[in-house]
This record gives sequence, C-alpha cells and structure tokens, in this order.
Amino acid sequence: MSPQFPAPPIIPTLQTLADAWAAQAPAALQTGLRGIPSGLRGLDVLTGGWPPGQLTVVGGRPGMGVTSFLLQALRHAAVDFGQSVLYCAPAEHASYALRRLVLGEAGHAPTNALAPGLSAFELALLPERIAPLLAAPVHLFTRETPFYPALLEAARACDPPPRLLVFDYRQILSIRGDDGSFAVHECLRGLQTVAETLAIPVLLSCGASVEADDYPYHDRHGPKLRLLPHPDHLTRYAGLVLLLYRAEYYGFGEDDEGRPTAGKASVYVAFQRHGPMLDVVPLRFDGRTGRFWEEE
Repeated sequence: MSPQFPAPPIIPTLQTLADAWAAQAPAALQTGLRGIPSGLRGLDVLTGGWPPGQLTVVGGRPGMGVTSFLLQALRHAAVDFGQSVLYCAPAEHASYALRRLVLGEAGHAPTNALAPGLSAFELALLPERIAPLLAAPVHLFTRETPFYPALLEAARACDPPPRLLVFDYRQILSIRGDDGSFAVHECLRGLQTVAETLAIPVLLSCGASVEADDYPYHDRHGPKLRLLPHPDHLTRYAGLVLLLYRAEYYGFGEDDEGRPTAGKASVYVAFQRHGPMLDVVPLRFDGRTGRFWEEE
C-alpha cells in the first residue's frame, strides 16, 4: 500500500515558529548561525548551520561515511549545544549506529559487538567517557514504516521537543507503491512537512542510486548530484543537498597535485535553495572511529 500523507500546511503557525526559534536561540547566540551548528565551521559558513524548517539530504555511496556524518551531527547538536535530537532508523540499524556512537565517543573503533577487544581498564573508563553522551537529550524512533503521521506524532511526544531530526533510513527512496512506482514524492513531501510543521531541520541519509554505476558519476574531483536517486525530486523538496566524497574510496591514491588522499574527505554543497552551491569543504576522516573533522 502506498503511503498517504495529508496535505502539508501552507505555513506553520506563528506560535510554532516563535517557540522553535526561541529554543534554538542558545546555539544561535553562541555561533551567530541561523540554524543548528553542524560542528564543521567551513560548512556552517556556507549554509548558516542546519536550516530550520527545511529538509537536508546527505548522500554518498555505501561505506562513504554517511551514517557516521549524521551521527556526528547528532552528537554535536545534543552534547555540545544541548539541543534535543530525534534519531530515526530501523531498529537493527539504530542499534548498530548507537554502538558506533558510544564506542566512537570513547575513542574506540566501532564494530558490531557491544565492546569488542576492550581491556578491563578500558571498560572501567567507558562510563566516564560517555557520560556527556548519555546525559544528552537524544530520542529514538525505530519503526520499520516511518511515514509522516507516526513520525510527527513521535516528535511531538518527545520531552524536550526535538530541535533536530536525523532520519537515517538509507533506502527510503527505494520504496515502491502498489503500482510498482517509487513512492519518492510521498516520502520527501512527508519529511518536508515534518520540517515545516515543527520548524526544525530534518537531515535525511541517502544512498547512491543503483543506476549510478551505468555512467561515470564521479572522478577524482568529486561526485555528481545524479549519484543520488531521483535528483529532480530531491531538489524540489530539499533546501540543501550535500554529497560526501573520499578519493581513496575509489582507488585514487593521489590528487591532481600528487598529494596522498589517505584520510582525506570532502563535503560538496551540491544544491542549496538559499545560498551558494558547488562549494567544497575539505575534511579529514578517521576510518577507525568514523569521525570527520576540518583540515587545518
């Protein structure tokens, strides 16, 4: 059965907007940004932080680090700025992602096991190291069919209300309706409605299109927007589309200037409705902990 969504409101109520902006004020005052800080200053300069009331898509190939990037955004908003975050993912993936988040917070390599290979001393230190994360206002939504009405209901039930929603259903844009067509329009419209109704940023993870392998969608200079499925729909509903890129992922050992690509990454602003596009923010990436940070 195809998901059904009510028509999105023309504009959220003024009180909804006022309450949401007031709640985001502490982070905005500290950073001078209009949205929730991403934790990457170079990216925030281009985007003003995660834009409230808009859908942001973060895309990349499997293994590129999309989930790690989103978990880092979650951690930065919740731990560093005390903003309530709702993390949405299928139960199995959510369990895996949270183990990654906890072990990464403690400086350990994330794996499928709860605490693999840790010594008794490291296990004893674990509660202290992850205490700020455990105290952070992070909420979970783990239904297998995360469509608009249930998602909006879950967000409204959170205490405190979420100021950032991370939607980590990577294959959501591959869902088909009864007629065999992709239910992309309904999925994206539903997420956009959640963002507009709650006046908060919604981050959506997006895997690469299967058809992307049929043509050269990347080179040593980075990915193309058509890497993602249904790019026309994405740019219709999203206010911001980011693409993650690591040259070493594709076997490029050196860049055009002969510098090694190991441990280097980039985030591309592939689309932005109210700001500059086609800008690149150079990053570093630690594959052991799944952490991104800015190059100095």
